[in-house]
Amino acid sequence: MNIFWLQQAERDVPVDDQWLTPDELNRLRGMGFPQRRRDWRLGRWTAKCAVASYLEWPSRHDIFTDIEVRLLHPGRLRC
Repeated sequence: MNIFWLQQAERDVPVDDQWLTPDELNRLRGMGFPQRRRDWRLGRWTAKCAVASYLEWPSRHDIFTDIEVRLLHPGRLRC
């Protein structure tokens, strides 16, 4: 079994939101608290970095709009 680890910090997340899909942007805009938005963006960024790495795609912001992270069920992510 292979185990991989990917860690990102808030400083790794781009300041702009151009790497988010339209649906992700809508969800982000609906969040009222700044800390919640920061946490959510960090989670999406980290998930997209992990998917891009697994698929051996370059980690470029324009490519990340082709990766959408969705909730399958509350508490479970689907990429």
